[in-house]
This record gives sequence, C-alpha cells and structure tokens, in this order.
Amino acid sequence: IVAGKAECMEPFEESFFSFTFGGETASRAAAMATLDVMEREDYWAHVWKQGGKLQAAFRAFAKEYDVASFADCGGMAPWTVAIFTDHAGWTGLQLKTLFQQEMIRHGILFSGSQFISLAHSDEDVQRTIDAYREAFKVLRFALDCQAVGALALGKPIELVFRRA
Repeated sequence: IVAGKAECMEPFEESFFSFTFGGETASRAAAMATLDVMEREDYWAHVWKQGGKLQAAFRAFAKEYDVASFADCGGMAPWTVAIFTDHAGWTGLQLKTLFQQEMIRHGILFSGSQFISLAHSDEDVQRTIDAYREAFKVLRFALDCQAVGALALGKPIELVFRRA
C-alpha cells in the first residue's frame, strides 16, 4: 500500500506508479482466508490451551525428575522453547542433545521450539507429553550415571547464532 497526506499523494494522480507485486492478489486472498479460519476455529484459544498443556507438562516432568534447575520450557504457550543450561559438568547443549534425541526416538520431531497450530490435536499433545516423560527418564538416568555423552548417538547440537 502507498499512503500519505493528500498533498504528498497528489503527484501519483498524474504519473504511473508501479511496484513488483502491485497486482498480485493471491497472497492477499490467502491471508484473508487464513484469518477467516483463525476466527472461525477460535485459533488463539486453541493454541494457548494446547501449548499450555505442553509447557505445564514439561515443567512438571523437569520438577519430577529433579532437573528443573537447568531445564525449563520458556516462552508463551503458543510458541515455547526448551532451555537447558549447564549442569554437573555437562553443557546445556549436551543435555539438550540427549533430550532431543530421546524425543525423536519416541516419534516427536523436536528441535526445542514448539509452534502450536490448529492442526495439533489433543492426541498429538498427549503423544508429545508421553515422549517428554520418556526423554526426562533417560536424561535423569544419564545424569545419575554420568553418561550424558555416552548415551548421545551423535555430536552435540551447536549454536546457530553467536554474539560477534
């Protein structure tokens, strides 16, 4: 959109003005259709509810398995991030690597961030919560046996962004 005060916009009435995607309407139609679905399906209530269940379960298991001092599920319910900090000689990235590995082993593609959508059903959320429990069990076992590195099947994940 090009907008402005009338005196600034007046020259456009006498000259041709164009821009790359000026006539493209498909993306605008798609955006409007998406907003219609979000409103009709009560999108915000759904993602807050489902994400809240995941966040609460993560934190409850972290407490149950006595790792809450270095494992948390931060962010807002619709978009959370699993945060692992250094503990007992292991880096947060080593701990997160093992947790992430166990989530994948239990059928949940998990990178640490969780973006909730309308497609996430109660069954999906419960399957993720069940995988959390198993991943926390392995993490606790690995810590108790000093075997975090030995149980990880690959190299620890690395930071993507670094301070310059």
